[in-house]
Amino acid sequence: MSKIKGFLVVVAVVAMVFTLSCSSSSDSEAILPSSPSGNGNISTCNGKEYDTTVYSCERGELVGSCRGNNYYIEYEYCDNGVIKDLLGNSSSSSAVSSSSSVVPSSSSALPSSSSAEPSSSSAVPSSSSSSGGIDTPTITTFVDNRDGKTYKKVTIGTQVWMAENLNYAVGGKCYGEGWPVRYENGYGTNTKTLSGKEIQDNCATYGRLYNWATAMNIETKYNSSWWDGNDANHQGICPSGWRLPSNEDWDRLFRYVDGSSGTSSPYSSSPAGKHLKASTNWDTYEGFEGIENLDTYGFSALPGGHGDPDDGYNGLFSTVGYSGIWWSASKGEGYINNDAYNRSMVTIYNGAGWGKAPRSNLLSVRCLKN
Repeated sequence: MSKIKGFLVVVAVVAMVFTLSCSSSSDSEAILPSSPSGNGNISTCNGKEYDTTVYSCERGELVGSCRGNNYYIEYEYCDNGVIKDLLGNSSSSSAVSSSSSVVPSSSSALPSSSSAEPSSSSAVPSSSSSSGGIDTPTITTFVDNRDGKTYKKVTIGTQVWMAENLNYAVGGKCYGEGWPVRYENGYGTNTKTLSGKEIQDNCATYGRLYNWATAMNIETKYNSSWWDGNDANHQGICPSGWRLPSNEDWDRLFRYVDGSSGTSSPYSSSPAGKHLKASTNWDTYEGFEGIENLDTYGFSALPGGHGDPDDGYNGLFSTVGYSGIWWSASKGEGYINNDAYNRSMVTIYNGAGWGKAPRSNLLSVRCLKN
């Protein structure tokens, strides 16, 4: 992994990436609570607003649930089912009442489709050790019959995810294809044109980047106009038997990883990123300690960057190595018809967030089995 200096530069650009790809952590099991978005389930606890579908109020303190164990969100957080204090040490919340009224997340999962592509019987080798008492993930493979490409897949909780980004060559671009790329971590004004080999290497590593309409396999006009379709079980550009994940699908993944419960959506998770990010290919920065890329569950999220057709350069790629951003099938609400939801992880943060981006932007696609 590359070691990049420039703490002040990084601080200046963090907001830029999160404007594109992340929300605030108000919906997450965050270290410090913030005011949740209005959703009809808002109450107050000792003068603080909270979402009753995520937290409860016990003796004037906000309480969260971490795989059945309660914790004070002012002083603790839920990390992969383990309650920790603000220093990251395992913490005991035995003082919290066990009668928490936090609403558990649904235990029902979407049934697997019998028509999914057959899986290879040979598992891809992975580490024989377990992480934090979690079984080592078993990575298997399946073939996309459209082009013969073989993809890794992994079971996480009740879901089966592709363990790499989609690289289907109908629509979309490889990072650096047709447009220049920003370097110095994808920011500043310096740009360059990649060689053909560099472009193909990017596709092989990170998969292709797609605009939202292409990812959804709908007409391109819906990048800028209202689409009245349903985001549930929407195949989009994914192989037969797979779908483009909705906000609900992404929420279920994040909550399984961090061990929390709740129904608020979309959901950000303070610790989920470090357990989902691949252990390689993420840039590192001086001044940001405690960042971990554990790949605990074999999801192997990679920082494929993004493409922007309206960046003043008639198209520009940036942030490879720094951020991974994946489309959701869920469109934006309200009167703005040109944005859609996404999920993201960045190299200087252990969390996994959500945000909205213009549908014309090029982002990664990760498919979920039906």
